Amino acid sequence: MDITEKIRSHILEAHENDLSEEETQVVMNRILGLGEWEEIRNGLLNILYENDHTLWNQTIIYIYYFQGRGYTYEDAKTIAILYNCLTLSDDLDENLIWTITKDIKSVAYLSDYEPYHDAAVLSEMDKIKKIRNSPKN
Repeated sequence: MDITEKIRSHILEAHENDLSEEETQVVMNRILGLGEWEEIRNGLLNILYENDHTLWNQTIIYIYYFQGRGYTYEDAKTIAILYNCLTLSDDLDENLIWTITKDIKSVAYLSDYEPYHDAAVLSEMDKIKKIRNSPKN
C-alpha cells in the first residue's frame, strides 16, 4: 500500500466517524507518521488528482489543518488542484479553498489575487486537465 492509499484510508476512516478535535489531531499525527512532509503533501494532493470526488472535501479540510500546523504547500501546484476541484464539484467550500490559497500566497483575505489570472496556476491547471483525461483516471 503506497502512502497515498494509507492517507486515503486514514481520511476515509475519519470521514466515516464523527471525530472530536482531539481524535482529529490523532488522525493527523498518524498521517504525519507515514513519511516525510513532502510525501504526505503529495499524497494529499494525489487524492485531489483522482476523478473520484468522495474524499475531496475531507482532504481539503486536512490540507487546511496541516497548514494551520505550519506545514507548507507548493503554491501553483496546490492552488491549481484546489481550484480545479472547485470547478468540478458543487460540494466544496469555496471559502475554505480561498483561505488555504491566501495563506499559501501570503495575501490578505480581501486581496485582489485571482488564481484564474495567475500564469503559473493556469499552467498547472492545463497539466491537471491532461492527467484527468488520461485513460487511467
